[in-house]
Amino acid sequence: ALDAVVSGLELDNNECRRQLLYNRIVAYEHLGDFEKARELCAQYLVDYPSDEDMAREYNFLKTR
Repeated sequence: ALDAVVSGLELDNNECRRQLLYNRIVAYEHLGDFEKARELCAQYLVDYPSDEDMAREYNFLKTR
């Protein structure tokens, strides 16, 4: 799944970019790589600061 997300992000399609970034964070979380998921989540929130769901996810990841 992570490979598919990375491939999709390389296409630079703004329409799907936000969802792909979200899915990449979830994929790292499911892999148990909370540090990478937290880092990507912080980057995501720079681009989409009004996403309250991701802000909650970031708070969760900071505890892992």
